[in-house]
Amino acid sequence: MRDGQSTGRVLSSTAVRCARFLGAADWAKSRDIRMMFQGYLERGFVAETGDVEKLTKLLLGHAPRRYEDFAAETATLWK
Repeated sequence: MRDGQSTGRVLSSTAVRCARFLGAADWAKSRDIRMMFQGYLERGFVAETGDVEKLTKLLLGHAPRRYEDFAAETATLWK
């Protein structure tokens, strides 16, 4: 970022460049990318205490598990 240039202005110009690169059909993706980076700037990239448990319970319905455990469980169900 250049001196004197606000973060919002940089993110807006980045979104415009992304939209040009992605094309007219994918303009929403550039908006999503801008929102993601805005979130990184405002909240940081590190999860706070309890975030992982809260989100995995909400999204997955269970605690995270290793891929190997998932694969073994799925293979058992397919037999």
